[in-house]
Amino acid sequence: MRIGYSTTVFRQHTLNDAIEAIGKAGFCALDLMADKPHGYPQDLTAARLAELQGELARRKLVVSSLNACTLRADPEARDPSWLDPDWRMREQRISQTLASLRLAAALGVRAVITPGGGPLPDGMNEGEATRLFAAGLN
Repeated sequence: MRIGYSTTVFRQHTLNDAIEAIGKAGFCALDLMADKPHGYPQDLTAARLAELQGELARRKLVVSSLNACTLRADPEARDPSWLDPDWRMREQRISQTLASLRLAAALGVRAVITPGGGPLPDGMNEGEATRLFAAGLN
């Protein structure tokens, strides 16, 4: 078993600073926030990914999971939900999740965390929520 720590706690710091602090604290894994300022997939070029992998190796850290729950990089997104009545917001959640899955594959990360979708929007029943959530995941 590996014990890790999330970079989300360090959202006021750079990713390199978060990696350094997590490594110095003795952890051997980290949960990488897939949002600014850390692991926003749209910002991670191949060169930056190689740099990130080098920094992780230097600190003897692995990425245990990619946390795709927040989307604060896009001020218009307001942390979109799988259940948002506005299809454009749901599409932002889907797009962020797909980008996070591609990033996870590039880093060799086997787990991507996504929000569950709740609470139910006004007027939406559990059946409709389940349908929207399943459709979004598909």
